[in-house]
Amino acid sequence: MVLVQAAMMSVGSSPLLQFWRDGIEYLSGMFEDPAMTLEFSAKAREHVALAGMQDRITIVEGPAAASLAKFEGPFDLAFIDADKPGYATYFELVLERMRPGGLVVFDNSLYSGAVLDPTDDANTQAIMAVNDLVAADDRVETVLVNVGDGLLMARKR
Repeated sequence: MVLVQAAMMSVGSSPLLQFWRDGIEYLSGMFEDPAMTLEFSAKAREHVALAGMQDRITIVEGPAAASLAKFEGPFDLAFIDADKPGYATYFELVLERMRPGGLVVFDNSLYSGAVLDPTDDANTQAIMAVNDLVAADDRVETVLVNVGDGLLMARKR
């Protein structure tokens, strides 16, 4: 999960970090899965260092929901690409810390088309549920973009 204050940003690519570095006041990346934490946080730290952003980017390791509860915000952008059953929880935690006009972006909202042909898969069910939840939420304006594996974007009113 990525939270951003003052600029839109995506972690994982040093060219993007270099391009946006002057507009970022604060960026935090949270990694939920302990097995992936070491791999992804090491890679993130490497890219942050390459971009010279160590003083403006914080990487938080640990459960995303517990980590989110520690942040006050307000945030301009939250990019959620974590454990799918946690998406609804993360949406609520992020939205209450989002400034009006801020954007919450969920990755994998089409889940390789599985949302169109539902199965008993927990991830598919979770994505379908959060897609419906966010679309029905009058606190946000939503759009589902058919790019990659689908991006669900919710702009806070």
